[in-house]
Amino acid sequence: MIEDRQHLTMEELVDILAQKTQKFTQLLVYKDFGNEYKECKQDIQQILTEIEIRKDKKSIKQNNATSA
Repeated sequence: MIEDRQHLTMEELVDILAQKTQKFTQLLVYKDFGNEYKECKQDIQQILTEIEIRKDKKSIKQNNATSA
């Protein structure tokens, strides 16, 4: 699990997402659906959630800036 994902830069998040996706794909290919698979899937979901939150925050800031 990635505890400090909120403190990572967007680039770091994307790098970790790529690594986790690669590992997840490997586990799928080998049909290894154990704990590592579940943890990897959960990490990917958490990273994607963090990225979406940041995109939403950025969009809100841009909308507020154009409204002012």
